[in-house]
Order: sequence, then structure tokens, then C-alpha cells
Amino acid sequence: MFLHPTQLLFVFGILMSILLTITVNSWFITWVGMEVSLLSFIPLIFQKNNKYSVESALKYFLIQAVASSIIIFSISLDSYKAMFFILLSLLLKTGSAPFHQWVPSVIQGMSWVVSGLFLTVQKINPLVLISFLSSFSFWGSLICVFVVSSALVGSVGGLVQTSLRKILAFSSISHLSWMLSAMLLANWSWLAYFFVYSLILFSVIYLFYESSLVSLNQIFVKMNPNFNFLASITMLSLGGLPPFTGFIPKWLVLQYLVQSNFLLLCFVLLLGTFVSLFFYCRVFVLNLIYFTFKHNFAFGSKFYIFLILVVNLIGLLLFPWLFI
Repeated sequence: MFLHPTQLLFVFGILMSILLTITVNSWFITWVGMEVSLLSFIPLIFQKNNKYSVESALKYFLIQAVASSIIIFSISLDSYKAMFFILLSLLLKTGSAPFHQWVPSVIQGMSWVVSGLFLTVQKINPLVLISFLSSFSFWGSLICVFVVSSALVGSVGGLVQTSLRKILAFSSISHLSWMLSAMLLANWSWLAYFFVYSLILFSVIYLFYESSLVSLNQIFVKMNPNFNFLASITMLSLGGLPPFTGFIPKWLVLQYLVQSNFLLLCFVLLLGTFVSLFFYCRVFVLNLIYFTFKHNFAFGSKFYIFLILVVNLIGLLLFPWLFI
């Protein structure tokens, strides 16, 4: 699960790029920070030493280079057009639909550890900048288009996938729609959503990494009741099913949207969530029912089992307070 010591330098470069991006008020310096993050992340992709990692690294570099070129190009335009092209390039960097086609193919060639970084840490820089731009009311309609498209594409796209990495990629696109909708409210609630999502996602990735899983077919073959119980909890929490932890940030965002009269947006987000829950439930709930009746269930003594349960079940303690 842990990175090789020689790769810690690249992780440090990514963290420094995030610090640089969020602490300066110059667009050029933020652009430099995003490029440092790009150049630090590409060597990590080669951790999975096969031909697919080379393809993923090349695709990722080309997409990010195109987005960065658009940002540089926008400098020569007037302020309104410049902000428009910068916003589009940042949405391209995050993989928001309809700029999402590159995300599933890129993640397919990554290891589980790098996939987690790709779906979380690498999105911090553009999301922070998007949240800044979304504070201007005239970009609200454009962001709503990406919210609706990401919610629908992220939920429907995962229905036909058998690769676990691609399923998590489409799940990330769906969750991105919730973060973007939270940015419309001109507050930092998206940060709370992003933090909870990252914790749940890494608990899912840790399970898949420990079990050496890459596709849905392997899950049906794996005869381990402990894994099926934990996988059911983590995936349902990732889908936002109450009363698991993943439901808490969704409920908070929904409250803010209803108070701001974004009712149609709430409907689209909930519709996408229900569809996403279907392709989570179709695998893990059936496995859970089957294996709990066929095997004697017992927990292992490993610390990661306890940590995964805490992350995904802490919502049981917070759930009653949401309705007070």
C-alpha cells in the first residue's frame, strides 16, 4: 500500500504544489503550482510497471497540457473571456462531464495507490480555483450544466463497467457534481464533502488493494465473508446510502440547495445517486447475503478493519443529529 521511498519526493512535490496554489493570489503562480503537481504525479503512474501505465501517463500528460495551454492562451483575452476559458480548462483538469472521456482510460493503467491520489489529491488545485471563480454569479449557469451532466454521466456510465477502477472513476465524476453544486452556494461546504469522500474512497481502495481485485468477476469468486461485509459497507457509504457516513455530506449539500431554491438541481443529483446505488448494490449486497448464510462470520484482528468501520459507520452517530 505504501509508496517506495524514492517516490516520496514526488508526493512531497504534489503537496508543495497544493500549498503554493492555495496561498498565492497570482494566476501565473497558481498555474506554476498545477504544473509542478502534473510533473510530480506522472512518475508515480509508472509504479504499475506495464504497458498500460505508459499509455495512462501519456494520456494524462496530453490532457493536462492541453488544459494548461488554454489557461496560458486566455491571458491574451479580455477578463470575461479569460475567466470563461480558465474555468473550462479547470473543469477539464478535474474530468467533469462532458470533459470526462479521458478519466476511465487513464485510471485503468494506474496502481490502486496512485488511483486514490488521482481521484482525490490531484483534484484539489483545480477545485480550489473553480470555487474561487464560482463566487462570481454570472458563472452559475455554466457550472449548473456541468453539475447536471456529471451527475447523469457518472451514474449511468458505471452501470456497464466491470473494471473496479473504471467504476470508481465514474463514481468520482458523480461525486464531482455534488462538489460543484456546493460551490454554487458560495461557501466552503464542498471542502467538507471532499474530505469525507476522500476518506471513504481510500477505505474502498485499501480493501481492493489488500484483496488484489481489479474486476467484478473476481469479487464473485472471492470466498471471504469478512471482505464481502466490509466491501458492502464501504461501497454503500460511498454511494451515500443513509445512515452511513457518505450520506452526511450529501444531506448537508441538499439542505443548502433547497434553501437556495435549486430544486431542479436537487432532483438531478438525487436521481444520479439512486442510479449509482443500483450498481453498488447489484454486486455487494447479494454477495453479503449469500456469504453470511454460507459461512461462519468472524472479524479478523487487523487494524485496518477497525479503521474502515470507523470511517464508514461514524455516520450512525451523526445521523440522528441531522434532523434536530
